[in-house]
Amino acid sequence: MLIGPESPVAEARRIASGLLNAGELPTPEKLTSRGCRVDEAREAGGGSVANALCAAASMGADAAFAAGVGDDEEGRRIIEDLAARGVDAGSMVVLPGARTRRTYVFTKAANAEPRLVIHNPPRSARTPRTMAPPDGEVLHVGHAAERQVRWAKEVVRAGGDVTVDVGPGWFRPRRYPMTSALLDLATVVMMKRAMARQLARRLGLQYDVPPEEMAVAILGELDRAKLVVVTHGAQGAAAAWRGGHGMFRPEAVEAVDPTGAGDCLAGVLLAACASGEGLEPPTPPDLMRRGVGLAAESVTHLSARGFSPTPGKAEEAAGRVAAEVHTS
Repeated sequence: MLIGPESPVAEARRIASGLLNAGELPTPEKLTSRGCRVDEAREAGGGSVANALCAAASMGADAAFAAGVGDDEEGRRIIEDLAARGVDAGSMVVLPGARTRRTYVFTKAANAEPRLVIHNPPRSARTPRTMAPPDGEVLHVGHAAERQVRWAKEVVRAGGDVTVDVGPGWFRPRRYPMTSALLDLATVVMMKRAMARQLARRLGLQYDVPPEEMAVAILGELDRAKLVVVTHGAQGAAAAWRGGHGMFRPEAVEAVDPTGAGDCLAGVLLAACASGEGLEPPTPPDLMRRGVGLAAESVTHLSARGFSPTPGKAEEAAGRVAAEVHTS
């Protein structure tokens, strides 16, 4: 939801949390009736992996999503939304009696980061541990869990690629063994700067350094990885690959909502892996220009679902990215 300029995001979050605690959904109408100005609202399926897969499908890749949803209206709408965007939802599991989890994103135009309110019903839908992944040569992981490690091992044994989007939950003590295993299996490692700092500390590296330095240092600790990407909001993204590293800065844009910008970049990298374009030099700088350019364009729309990248848009957007590339 895009919150009006005179309505603090923190206040919208407080009101929404109060409604959720009372068993009510924080609809725009209810927020408005309690003094919050909501300029625009959009409802759609989302999540970092789903967003990245939709972006990859828009770029021409064959994409499939494996997860669990409830047998409610939200679950049905998510499956329909994925299918409409070219993502195979045949591996989705609909869980009887469960409610699909909802996330409410509150943002203001030009905010560096959205503020989140996450609603997890008591019997919320969760992906079954025994679930098998869809067939494919590339696995994109956004959650550190035992089943993702198992899936990643299967993909690597088959000669495929694993890409991971490292999030906050990855550094909880009980999850770190899975995090470590996934990092060892990954071909591509993506994370925001805050996550890169946490990972660098875990690896015993300098963490109070520019994103590019962190990307280079982290890549040096990962034997299998070919590319490490550290996103840095409006500043763009740093990347390190075997044989080089660089910083990629997009032209300034009129930002509306940064939600899903990094997922747009991930979609470009996923599509490259799936197409066989690969991550060997000199490809990484070209891919980063396209991905960062599309990510910058995506923030001019409300929500990750407001923008669909295409190969043509990617080539055009790449021309609006300044790159400082170094070989090693």
